Amino acid sequence: MYKLLLIIFLVQCSSLAERQKSSIEKVFSENQMYFNQAQEKIKKDSNFISAFQDYTNQLENIDLNNVPKDFGLAFVEHKLAWRTYIKELQEKDKNKSKEFLKGLVAVITGNIAQTASSVLSLVNPSEVDKSEIHRAWKKLLLVAKKYDVELKN
Repeated sequence: MYKLLLIIFLVQCSSLAERQKSSIEKVFSENQMYFNQAQEKIKKDSNFISAFQDYTNQLENIDLNNVPKDFGLAFVEHKLAWRTYIKELQEKDKNKSKEFLKGLVAVITGNIAQTASSVLSLVNPSEVDKSEIHRAWKKLLLVAKKYDVELKN
């Protein structure tokens, strides 16, 4: 009787592990599909910020109900890292627009110093930090590896 219960238990554990692995692979697959869609939009002359804003919005459609809790939490961190990155890009873009308008007014009014300052801020924008996206992605991959899921390049 104990052997039968042990066999049933082992089969159920194996089945659970396979379901978890399958659900994680599905999340990665959907994530990749949305990421590829964003890249295609950029190739078609779409705005980078707009394309990846769509990507972050689409990440909300990914069902995390069947994934292990630690993987789900890591994926939420991944989504938040992208949201933060997009917000920073939007803010930078807004500032670039303001600088452009300042430069245009400076050209019209003959303010050479302001014109130079505005042009330099447009030509040499500071880089938006992507380290949080990389950190969250690496963590997601490590958690997935616990469930025997590894992405192929």
